[in-house]
Amino acid sequence: MRNPTVHSTEAIGTKEKLAYGFGCFGQNFSYYFLSNYILFFYTDIFGILPAVAGTLLLITKIWDGINDPLMGILVDRTRSRWGKFRPWLIFTPILFAPISVMCFSAPDLTPFGKIIWAYATFILFDLTYTASDVPFWAMSSAITANTTERNSVIVYPRFIATIAVALATIGTLPLIHFFQNLAGGLEARADRGFQLTALLYAILTVGCFAITFFFVRERVVVPRNQKQASLNSISSLGMAAPLVLQTSMIADTIEYAELKTGQRSEGLIFSSQTFMVKFSNALTSWVMGVILTATGFVANMGQSAAALQGIHIIISLFPFIACAIAIVPMFFYPLTEKKHAEILSMLESNQRPK
Repeated sequence: MRNPTVHSTEAIGTKEKLAYGFGCFGQNFSYYFLSNYILFFYTDIFGILPAVAGTLLLITKIWDGINDPLMGILVDRTRSRWGKFRPWLIFTPILFAPISVMCFSAPDLTPFGKIIWAYATFILFDLTYTASDVPFWAMSSAITANTTERNSVIVYPRFIATIAVALATIGTLPLIHFFQNLAGGLEARADRGFQLTALLYAILTVGCFAITFFFVRERVVVPRNQKQASLNSISSLGMAAPLVLQTSMIADTIEYAELKTGQRSEGLIFSSQTFMVKFSNALTSWVMGVILTATGFVANMGQSAAALQGIHIIISLFPFIACAIAIVPMFFYPLTEKKHAEILSMLESNQRPK
């Protein structure tokens, strides 16, 4: 009989919950910056057409179709003296600094060369982000197996993330202008403010993940011999509750899957969430590029009434429709706290040696 997974249900202190939440703080600055400014950077600074840039962001998500589940499987196979998830949070974020700066750099290239540069740097950022994001969220299921306590843990990164996005919404543009002026204003390269802002956010990401690494424990421990699975200012605060619920619901499915399959695959299961987040972001960027082009948007110019109407549709109508559709799956989720407790009980009774 294989060794049992240790399903710890002990209470988690506030200090540790905060430490886990801080991992999400810096990361959301970097992700917010890329998600909300990369299309503008490509069109207005780097000189790529809006439709081409939007298509680029969509096509790169094809890589996510492979990248996210592979990362999930790799995380599930990780065994180290630091645990299953924590090593990814201390080593991977270091790559954010050079790659983020590269994403917001505008080298003097041919039009085709610019597209190649944009594809390469965006994919590198996406790969690095995945390698830290999947294990970070999957670790929520390893901090405790108690579903009520787990919900409490997940509140911290989700709420702290909304604070990060709110601060980034307020502060990013002033930071870009500040760094651009510091570098020489109009005499400096047009991408300098973006580069230095990206560098600052990347350093913040590294520091925040380090806090999570040093102060958060993994208590749900999978034995080494267990079979492994194989092949965004005020409005953002309103997203805290659904984001907490979403993450908690996904975490609860891990024990359900373990009961059904005998495998505990936190990384693979949470990679489905990160993939959908990035895919939806890419789809949004592509739609934005198409609408801006179709309505006559011209970079660095005053916009026509049609272009302004297109922008209004992007920021109001589409988000409303998407949020309304997202309500539907909530009616079909069956794992209540009582049901989850029953699953934990069955796992304990089935796995303990007779």
